[in-house]
Amino acid sequence: TPAPSATRRSQRHKVSQKSPEALEPGLHDARLGLLLFSLVALFSLKGFVRPSAVHFAPAILFSLILAAYLSRRLSWKGFAPLAVLLLVFFAPTALSAIKKSARNMPQFIAACQHPANPRLVCVSADQDTLDAAGFIATEFPAARKLFVGTGAHDRIHVGNVAAYFIVPKPPATKWHESHPGIQTRADIQREIIAELRGSESLVVLVDRRWDNEREPNRSAESSGNTDLDRFLTDSFRLVKAFGPIAIYTRKQAE
Repeated sequence: TPAPSATRRSQRHKVSQKSPEALEPGLHDARLGLLLFSLVALFSLKGFVRPSAVHFAPAILFSLILAAYLSRRLSWKGFAPLAVLLLVFFAPTALSAIKKSARNMPQFIAACQHPANPRLVCVSADQDTLDAAGFIATEFPAARKLFVGTGAHDRIHVGNVAAYFIVPKPPATKWHESHPGIQTRADIQREIIAELRGSESLVVLVDRRWDNEREPNRSAESSGNTDLDRFLTDSFRLVKAFGPIAIYTRKQAE
């Protein structure tokens, strides 16, 4: 006869082999659905600050995958409340995305058929950036690196990171994107300055179009760190402007 301890171990092993669904029918999937929906909802909070379809797109895609999975795992009675929540939460943004895509379709087709730049097949870009990119390619073909900045780095709304893809030159710094709370920091600005100083052949593109934009968050506040702006003013001279975009090179000959 097996010992009592061996019997208990065998029983525990058998229980552990059972799936969560067998132990608690439907409860495992319901908990999973609630957890994933909560993650999607939290992830989508960015949309309350920048409520555009672009910022909501990852959450919309993930929610659809989640809904498809749960539709196969839950009964209609169990899935219906989650489906309603997903519909209420994402339907307005999904509708906005569809409308925006429909409006932009002619522009997308034109960009595919007649690209404004060889690097922009099926991708549109603003004319000022295109003009600046063409000027850099013509006037500074030997320049090896590019830095794209904003008009004031103590307070950043957004940066023209697309310029790095349109101008065929690598970034002069690893901190190439412009984010509030990152490039506005004094230590990050010192790193950028050190990298720019180490780039012997460099062109600077400053885009001021978003300098006056404000959002209801701390990105609207100045960090007080102006080291990078002073460095750019002291070390670079204006060459040409295209609307809100200005091209700079070093004051001393390169």
